[in-house]
Amino acid sequence: KGSENDPYLIKNLEELDNVRHLISLNTHTHFKLAADIDMSGVKEWIPYVTVNEPYGIVFDGDGHKITNFTCTHNKWASFIGVLHGTVRNLTFEDATVTTTATYPCGVVSAWVGNNDGTLQGSLENVKVVRGKMSCSALTQIGGLAGRSCEGTFINCSFDGVVERTGAAAYSSTYYATGGILGEAISGVVIKGCSTSGTLTTAAGRACGGILGLCSNALDITDCSSSMNISARDDVAGGIVGYYGNGTISGCHVKSDITV
Repeated sequence: KGSENDPYLIKNLEELDNVRHLISLNTHTHFKLAADIDMSGVKEWIPYVTVNEPYGIVFDGDGHKITNFTCTHNKWASFIGVLHGTVRNLTFEDATVTTTATYPCGVVSAWVGNNDGTLQGSLENVKVVRGKMSCSALTQIGGLAGRSCEGTFINCSFDGVVERTGAAAYSSTYYATGGILGEAISGVVIKGCSTSGTLTTAAGRACGGILGLCSNALDITDCSSSMNISARDDVAGGIVGYYGNGTISGCHVKSDITV
């Protein structure tokens, strides 16, 4: 029935695609994976939600994995798109997102939560293994998510490549890039997350192994990164690039950082 106690069960690629037809405004529809799913046959994946409206979704991977996911969509490039709800207990293996658009982008979700604070989003125990997030535009880029307000990231990880390609000139504007999240606006929690691999920016300030940019209060707790960073412009850090206020505690970095 799509309820919390009776979620829609997803067993194959056709059912995975059909999720988009079952979500509704102003309610949370529940889904649960009942098998691992190989998405290598899908070449033009459209994210579930491509408008910043309250289409709610709770997607429980139940310990399963999605393999060979690719997305080149020109708006909110990612698996979910705009997330008002929760993705949990899910692993992506060999996922690739490539875009030239100026919308935020990430492997799992482009945007988490809402910029007026009325709709929350969360990623819990979500892992990306051998992932690649590549964007040539000046926008917010993250291994898991591009931008978030009122979002929670708990026990998540990214292993692979996060990159802003191209040869754009220096810009004083902060176009953030992060191993987990590109930009946190407000009300964001990051705890128990880790990253490895490489983060490369051909342009854009503010990049970090966990988070690229936060100009408001945010606590980052028990996170680690061994993501090697090569930044075209200034403001780069092993955990966070530009940090406004809050506490970083219990975190560890083992990275090479070149600006």
